[in-house]
Amino acid sequence: MRKGREPRVKRSKAETIDALRSQLGLLSKSCCDFDEGDRDEIVRIAQALRVILNSSGRDSVSLAAQVGATQWRFIDSSAPFPETNQATYSGLMYVQIDFGAKPPAMRPLPVFDKQPRRLVRFADWWAVSPVICDNTRSKFNRRQLVCWMANEDGGSHVDPGLTAAYHHLSRGNALGWSLQMPGAEPIPLMGSIDASIRQIAHEALRTFQRRHPELLHGVRYEMYKETATQRPEPPAP
Repeated sequence: MRKGREPRVKRSKAETIDALRSQLGLLSKSCCDFDEGDRDEIVRIAQALRVILNSSGRDSVSLAAQVGATQWRFIDSSAPFPETNQATYSGLMYVQIDFGAKPPAMRPLPVFDKQPRRLVRFADWWAVSPVICDNTRSKFNRRQLVCWMANEDGGSHVDPGLTAAYHHLSRGNALGWSLQMPGAEPIPLMGSIDASIRQIAHEALRTFQRRHPELLHGVRYEMYKETATQRPEPPAP
C-alpha cells in the first residue's frame, strides 16, 4: 500500500525570518573565510545561496520566496553580455596576473563593487541573464552555477558523476584564457566558476543589505555588517 504524504506544519513568519537571518550569517561567514584564503568554502557559499534563493517544487521553496524577496529587484553587477561577440565572456570576475610569483600566476577574482550596478527582476537575475559564456559558446546563468556546485560537488552530497558542462567549467579552462610567457608552457586560467559564485553571493548580500539591513546585524564579516538601527531603502520602481 502506498504511503501518503507525511503531514506538514507550516513555519511561522518569525521562524522563517530567523532561518533567513541564520543563512545570511552562514553565507557571510563562508565569504569571509573564502576571501581569507580557504578556497574550499566556495561549496558552502553555493549551498547557502541555494537554500536562500532556489525553489524546486512544491515542498522546496527558497527562503527568498517565503519572505517575498523574489518580488524584489536584485543588484546585478555583471558586465553587459555582448550578444554579437564571439569571444568567451565572464561578467562577474576579472583576472589578476602576478608576475612576482614563480611561475607567474593568473587569478580570477570577483569584481565586488568595481563595476556599475543595476537593479533587475529576481527571475531574470537568477535564471535568465548569462554570466559565463564558455569556449563552446554555451551560456550559463547564476542558478546553473550555484545549483551545479551545491548539488554535485559537496553541498549536500558528492555525485559519482558530474554534469558535463559543470565539469568543463569547474575542472577545465572553460574560458580558454591563458598566460603565455617566453619559453614556457601556457598557464591556463582555472577557477572562474569559483570567482563567479563568490560574486553572486556578494550581489545577494548587497541586495539584502539594501532592502533589509537588520537581517545582517551582527554578521561576522565587516564587508556586510549592518547596525540594527539602519533603515532599509525604499523599494525600487
